[in-house]
Amino acid sequence: MRDFARDNPHVCLSLLRFCNVVGPDISTPLTQALQLPFVPKVAGFDPRFQLVHEHDVVSAILFALENRVPGIFNVAGEGALPWSEVMAIAGKRGIPMPPMGIDVATGPLRRLGLVDLAPELIDLLKYGRGIDNRRFKEAGFEYRYTSAGAVEAFVEALRLRKTVGERDADYRYEEDVEQFFRHSPAVLRDQPPT
Repeated sequence: MRDFARDNPHVCLSLLRFCNVVGPDISTPLTQALQLPFVPKVAGFDPRFQLVHEHDVVSAILFALENRVPGIFNVAGEGALPWSEVMAIAGKRGIPMPPMGIDVATGPLRRLGLVDLAPELIDLLKYGRGIDNRRFKEAGFEYRYTSAGAVEAFVEALRLRKTVGERDADYRYEEDVEQFFRHSPAVLRDQPPT
């Protein structure tokens, strides 16, 4: 990237490095884990996470494009949360897995299709991840969500989805419902002037 930037000074080159993303419309190993009845955790570890909401991801890309800010920037919400706190915000209980041999311990769950823990997620559940977001803030970007706020928004979207249903569910025309509203005395109709 440095070579390209040096060879092409007329190009504004921005590299955005995002921490773990959560939100209502994104599916990642982390968001999938938080939707399980019992959330996996590695016994003896309580890693700290820095998260970014998907809205801030899109806003960061637009900010970099509109303001032509050259450089390498980390994008992450403020604050870091221990995994136990992320689970508490989500209202979930953890199921401890042994630090060694997780593949053997989760094999039956994987075969049943209940969980598929990628090696990257296992490392994340041991060590966590956090990045320094000061440079991007100094460039003028303002985050809408903190790390905790991103988790809260994700959980709220899950609750809403369980209550209301999927947004992209197919529309289904119900003739009986239409006929009810056409002939119901509860529906106000335009009255001719008297």
